[in-house]
Amino acid sequence: MHTPRLLLPLLAAALALGGCHTDPIAVIEGRAPATTNTSTALNAGPFRTLPIGLCEDYPEETRTLDQAREDLDLLASLGVTNLRISLGWDGIEPRQGEYDWAFWDAFVRMADQRAIELHPYLCYTPDWAAASGNAPAYTRPPRDPADFAAFARAAASRYARSIDTWELWNEPDNPAYWTGSPAQYADLITTAARAIRDADPTSRVVLGGIAWDVGYIEKTLQQPGVAQTVDIVNLHAYFETWTADPAETLSTYLARAADITAAHAEAEPLWLAEVGYSTLREGPRVSDHYRARHPFEHTLEHHADNLLKTVAMAAARPEVRLLAWYELRDLPRSEEVIGDNNNRHLGLFTIDGRAKPALDAFQFARALFSTQPFRPDPGTISITTASHSTAQARCFERPDGSAFAVLWVPTRHHGDLSPASAQPPAETITLSRDRLRAVRVYDAEGRQLPAPRRSGPSVSLAIDHGDTLVVELQ
Repeated sequence: MHTPRLLLPLLAAALALGGCHTDPIAVIEGRAPATTNTSTALNAGPFRTLPIGLCEDYPEETRTLDQAREDLDLLASLGVTNLRISLGWDGIEPRQGEYDWAFWDAFVRMADQRAIELHPYLCYTPDWAAASGNAPAYTRPPRDPADFAAFARAAASRYARSIDTWELWNEPDNPAYWTGSPAQYADLITTAARAIRDADPTSRVVLGGIAWDVGYIEKTLQQPGVAQTVDIVNLHAYFETWTADPAETLSTYLARAADITAAHAEAEPLWLAEVGYSTLREGPRVSDHYRARHPFEHTLEHHADNLLKTVAMAAARPEVRLLAWYELRDLPRSEEVIGDNNNRHLGLFTIDGRAKPALDAFQFARALFSTQPFRPDPGTISITTASHSTAQARCFERPDGSAFAVLWVPTRHHGDLSPASAQPPAETITLSRDRLRAVRVYDAEGRQLPAPRRSGPSVSLAIDHGDTLVVELQ
């Protein structure tokens, strides 16, 4: 097994870094950003840390306690303290009123012993409870929402000492998981939320992670009682894997979700508690929705670059309070998945236990955003690029006044359907900051690179397409 570089102690001392922000709309619309882009104090917000965890599923058909124990030991060795999991209603209550908690009792106990905080979502209708219809039973709403509420109450009561967030369903905007209407979903969650709070008044209710349709959040929150029920809004994102939208769409995706919760609820915090990027590629084809243009896309190396820039975009939104990368391990071909084969190629580890480069990027991201306070830079860093450049930057500051920037060049723009091409030329970005004393540059996996050119308070870097760099400014 590859042993990842343990970057946390090193970076806790070395990366006392801070924030700029290039215009994501320019990239999404294909416009060139301004030649000089200076960040402003808008939305800087208070200093915070961003917990960065992982996702893993344990379907009853393939799981074992030995595998679960190995996974939890691995998380503990990496210092990961947040894990999103699924508690399948259909597996736990295959017959009405008959619960099988054996696996989850052991799993929750092992997580507690390792100080790992679990974030379960409750999902999947059993045959006996499903409304009539032609879709698979697990996707159909229950005939009676009270049946789901009884299951949710039982789970919240049983694990009240260990679990304090309960996500109600998974991707209700995705017919692969939910074939009911927004009104039926609203009925489901308001009924279940009351049951959960009856069992454990301290619990927080999480809106089921949205697959892609942010408008579904608005439709749901507009249903009677939902805005008062939900404590957290979760979103999922797989840009450039299962959607043709550029990765940078994440910024506007999160901004729109924040606007919706402010307008229709109480500006609940956002989670990005399922986000990923596949390492599967067959020629230019990635999925039915995405074709790669460049040789670096969907490689093991770019998996790492994509992870770090994704975390940076999420961290730039003060509303985002948790991020969970999907997922811990790749899946074998023998394991059935919903959707296409990309679902088997999203892990930080291969099926034989080897770490992908993205594991180092994951640990680097945690060192940057999870172990020390930060906030989006309030305007201390200026970015200069060529007029045609589409380079992106997210910049942050620390309480001690130091700063760091995450830089990259987008892979594609909206509407760009041109075929695969050779590697484009590098782009140059210049960062300026008053009283600049020291500069360090790291790649996405946390390896320090040669010092860049400096000219007084400015530093210039050439960034290859597909690379993500971190620049420390002190």
